[in-house]
Amino acid sequence: MKKLIALVLPLVLLAGCVHSGTVAPLPAGAVDQTDATANQTLQTIHAFLAKVSADVQSGAIAPSATQRAALDTANKTLNTASLAEQAYHASGGGSASVLTAALTAAESAFSTVQTSLVASATAK
Repeated sequence: MKKLIALVLPLVLLAGCVHSGTVAPLPAGAVDQTDATANQTLQTIHAFLAKVSADVQSGAIAPSATQRAALDTANKTLNTASLAEQAYHASGGGSASVLTAALTAAESAFSTVQTSLVASATAK
C-alpha cells in the first residue's frame, strides 16, 4: 500500500501544477507543441502503467476484477494513443483531431485506474 501511495501521490501533485506563462523551447525532435505535449503525456502514463503492472505481477498490488479491467483498458488506450502520436509526428504535424481524441481516452483511462487504486489503498 505504501508503494502505491508513493507512486500515485507525485502524479496527483503534478496534475495540479500551474503553467507559469513562459513558453519553453520544444524538445529536440518535436515537430510542434502538440507533438511535444503528447509525447510527454504518453511517457507519464506509460511509466505509471508499467509500474502498476510490475507491482501486480510481483504481488505488491492485488487488483480487483474491476481494477484489472480498468488496467487493461488503460493499456489499450495507451497503445492507441501512442500509434496516433507516432502518426502525427511522422506527418510533421497537421490535423491533431485523431491524436487529441486518443490522448483524451488514454488520460481518462489513466485517471480511472489511478483513482481506483488510490481509493482501494486508502480504504485498507
